[in-house]
Amino acid sequence: MMPDTTVRSDLQSAIALHQSGQLKEAATIYKQVLDTDPANGDALHLLGLVSHQSGQSETAIALIKRALEVSPDQPDFLRNLANILRESGQFKEAIQVCRRIIELYSGSAEVYNNLGISLYKLYLLEEAVTAYHEALAINPHYAEVYNNLGHMLHKQRKLDGAFQLYQKAVSLKSDFVIAHRNLGDVLCQQGQIEQAIQSYSKVIEIQPDNAEAHNHLGMILLLKGDFRRGWKEYEWRLKCNYFPVGKRSFVQPVWDGSSLNGKTIFLYAEQGFGDAIQFIRYVYELAQYKVDVIVECQSELLTLFGNIGIITQLIIE
Repeated sequence: MMPDTTVRSDLQSAIALHQSGQLKEAATIYKQVLDTDPANGDALHLLGLVSHQSGQSETAIALIKRALEVSPDQPDFLRNLANILRESGQFKEAIQVCRRIIELYSGSAEVYNNLGISLYKLYLLEEAVTAYHEALAINPHYAEVYNNLGHMLHKQRKLDGAFQLYQKAVSLKSDFVIAHRNLGDVLCQQGQIEQAIQSYSKVIEIQPDNAEAHNHLGMILLLKGDFRRGWKEYEWRLKCNYFPVGKRSFVQPVWDGSSLNGKTIFLYAEQGFGDAIQFIRYVYELAQYKVDVIVECQSELLTLFGNIGIITQLIIE
């Protein structure tokens, strides 16, 4: 076993690397410490954090649990374990760990917020609200909790209450991207179009590459009738994580609106039946060209679309 002074020095070096984002280098030193001192709780815990940051949550959980075997009920170990369990979707165990922290140390606003999120994910709504209010009792200026409470009301279609909570969140934290986007969503649902545009624009000002905000802004501009700006912003939908199809890659270029004479164009149904039926009418805009039109659609729409004479070929997606 290395002398304590050597272990401390190595851990300090690893922590400096860790904090500067050099995860592989930090992990190497944490492992070296553990090779000679397998029961070093700090090294186990910190290697667990590196594993989580590297996308290896299960490894992280196992390492931090080993650290807790060495140092039972160490508060930092417990708090990080609860966070990782929640982020990895293990909500029941996250709740147990949060409640253990509260039992031992009376809890903090962060722990109660973490507890509230996990309870909400399991649809334990009343208990989640109680946890969030406990968090606010400790820290009345906790913007994330106001956003989380607003999200709960929003899901229940309680738009006025959600609006007030989102407003409170952004007033406490002006660069709170998620709360600004949520505020835009609820304003849109309330019919407050101009205010919703302001909220989405604020998100883009803070985070220019936020695909969801651009997409939402695009949809609301289209709703408003601002087609030039709306269609441009709506292109961002292809970069959204939740987009059902995602951006498809083709060797051939995307049509830029130039003449299609003597060419072939491929159109495909990007979303659901309603959108496909709604927008297939624009295929007639291609009648001005001598062009072959290939359309890919859902099998259920083959008969309907088969009656459209301008379509050269129909294929099933």
